[in-house]
Amino acid sequence: MVIRFVLFLFLISVLPQDTHGGTFTVDYPNQQFLKDGKPFQYVAGEIHYFRIHPDQWEDRLQRVRAAGLNAIQVYTPWNLHEPVEGQ
Repeated sequence: MVIRFVLFLFLISVLPQDTHGGTFTVDYPNQQFLKDGKPFQYVAGEIHYFRIHPDQWEDRLQRVRAAGLNAIQVYTPWNLHEPVEGQ
């Protein structure tokens, strides 16, 4: 389950999200992000993937998107990935 999720995160991070070659910059003087030269605001939520069955991940991400969020924060419970310290 964890490997599938990590693979999913890797794939969405390396696949092109924007095929028209847009830009994303930080406008420091005005303290804002710019996407294609226009102000952009992150609207984020958090998903605890380990509390959701893998079969439901796609549905949950679609619901998050439908709710207007454009970013996801993922908490990694290290004790789940390393139940015995150092192993």
